[in-house]
Amino acid sequence: MTVSTTRTLRTFLPTTPSQKGRARLVLACGLLLAAAGLVSCERRGSPRIEKTHPVSSLDSLMRTSLADSRVLALGNGKHGNGAYYRLLTGFLNAWVDALEGTPEPGGVPRRLLLFLKFAEGEQREFNSFLANGDSGPWIRARLESSGKAGGHDLFTADRLEFFNDLWELTARLDRLTFRTPQRAELEIQGAETDTWADLTPSRLRGKEPQRKRSSDWYVTTRDSLLFERVIGILRERPDFKAVIYYGTSHLQRGRVDRGEAARFGGSRFGYWLPHYLDGALGRSQVKVLTTQGTRRPGERICICQLARRDDLPDFEVFIDPGPPG
Repeated sequence: MTVSTTRTLRTFLPTTPSQKGRARLVLACGLLLAAAGLVSCERRGSPRIEKTHPVSSLDSLMRTSLADSRVLALGNGKHGNGAYYRLLTGFLNAWVDALEGTPEPGGVPRRLLLFLKFAEGEQREFNSFLANGDSGPWIRARLESSGKAGGHDLFTADRLEFFNDLWELTARLDRLTFRTPQRAELEIQGAETDTWADLTPSRLRGKEPQRKRSSDWYVTTRDSLLFERVIGILRERPDFKAVIYYGTSHLQRGRVDRGEAARFGGSRFGYWLPHYLDGALGRSQVKVLTTQGTRRPGERICICQLARRDDLPDFEVFIDPGPPG
């Protein structure tokens, strides 16, 4: 066995000067192609890490980002996982802390829009829960919609805790508004259209033609409709700033390959939500923080500041998400 393997390997090794010359040429060509690939990646604007910040500075970074811009987009690294939800609720509670410490109008925005992954009907149900504190109808509606869409894996204890945290936060904000003359508001809006709610079941459970049609809609249309709904509400409320909490893949800038999102073969290039917001509001008015979970125990947990050619950095937050609840 050893002799046979050695003989087989030798047939592929260059032994004569001409073979060695050809091998060197192939190697050189390979290195040139690799270098060209690296250069082309750089030309496409692949961000590099300019510096890092501790995760403990996230609330401060988000407040600063929102003070300097109209929109702050925070990525949800994994649906249903509480570690990502707590990034948002931690920031919102820190925002209320800042309001309590700043009774007069100042650098702290007093009116916030919070856009979540709700369709319009789902948003109305959730706002009813926030108003009266009765979670029963809301939970029943979520169980029913999860059963239809196949999203039962998203209906986690962490997700329920997140919604309860938002209810407690709005109650806290109401108490603050009652005590101070300066009104503070948090308005929760659904960024999705009802088309999203209608197509999700067929995308996940339908037959192949249905799944292809709905997946194509996800690639070519969904984020532009998200933008239209978000920008329409922002224009109706010019004195509000906005926090958009969405799947972190939706917060990529530039033209990207969305083929994986389509779940069908071929390379499908398109744009995500920040592209449209940049065009309407200006790049400096849209701050993006994507999130990722660490892949290995002990891996660094930090905030990476990504360098961009326009000197307006985005950020990527690495956390240890732990298991979903």
